[in-house]
Amino acid sequence: MVINIISVKVVVKVCTIISILKLVIVGFLLACGVAIVIKGQGHLENFSKSSFAGSNPNITDYGLAFYFALYSYQSWNSLNFMTEELKAPERTLPIGGGLGMTGVTFSYVLANVAYLLMFRVSFIMDTTTIAMDSGMLAFGKIGWFIMLIGLLLSCLGCLTGGVFTLARNIQSTGESGLFPQWTSYVSPLLSTPVAGVVITCMTTSVYLFFDVVFLIPCLSTAEWFFYFITFVSLLVFRYRLPKQHRPVKVPIFIPIALTIITFAFVILPLFNPKTRMSVGIGFGFIALGAILYYMRIFITKLCMPSAGVMEVQKPYAIKKSSSTDSGLGDI
Repeated sequence: MVINIISVKVVVKVCTIISILKLVIVGFLLACGVAIVIKGQGHLENFSKSSFAGSNPNITDYGLAFYFALYSYQSWNSLNFMTEELKAPERTLPIGGGLGMTGVTFSYVLANVAYLLMFRVSFIMDTTTIAMDSGMLAFGKIGWFIMLIGLLLSCLGCLTGGVFTLARNIQSTGESGLFPQWTSYVSPLLSTPVAGVVITCMTTSVYLFFDVVFLIPCLSTAEWFFYFITFVSLLVFRYRLPKQHRPVKVPIFIPIALTIITFAFVILPLFNPKTRMSVGIGFGFIALGAILYYMRIFITKLCMPSAGVMEVQKPYAIKKSSSTDSGLGDI
């Protein structure tokens, strides 16, 4: 939290350094797999049999599996929260998103190849510390310690980047009038959204009291539901405003495909008894948010008939910066 309050540039540098170190750790993990194969202890048979051998034929479990798998890729949408602070976002967004997703996918594939080289599939499914087990098997306690440090750095980078982006989301919501105006507060000295950072850290700390197996389906339900709405909205605007200028435009088949996929991700876990309760709670949060939203509109119209709830406001208590309209520095 402190880093995100101090400076935008510091956060960017920290995240960049940690990203490079994570790639080094992935390289070390692959080296562990190669070392095990050289020792003659590798499990090359994992690559000779069918990838779907012994898999679960229940289609509702696939939605749950995608929730857990795609949770690791959730940073793909974080760059969108930073549009106001990006230099040439129409160029940076497609390049950053494309390179980022490609790099992450490639890294995860290499990591899984390393795991399959070192362990039986049954062991991979049962263990909860697969990365540290890999280091221990290949290089003993030194390898175990290196992988432990790598995991800690990975968590630090994820948390720092998450707070960095979500704080801007809260700031933007405050500026639009959906949240109280003070939530859009940007420090005139540090040019960082202090209120958004504090709110993000306070609310996300509540998650520490819940199990991740419960949290991921619960939160992913709301997340993928809004992704579905976003893609549907994009298709509607493409149809109603075909000639509208769009700085970033993708082929129409992409939002069509993503609309179908996200709809499946939202619906399938509802029919899975393992996640029915957590998914139901996720939809309950969406319903609660909608109720509070319309309550605020009603109260605002009742108390201040001339006020517009959706009126865009200036960032609260901030001196206008020369770099961007929001008062935040460019990246």
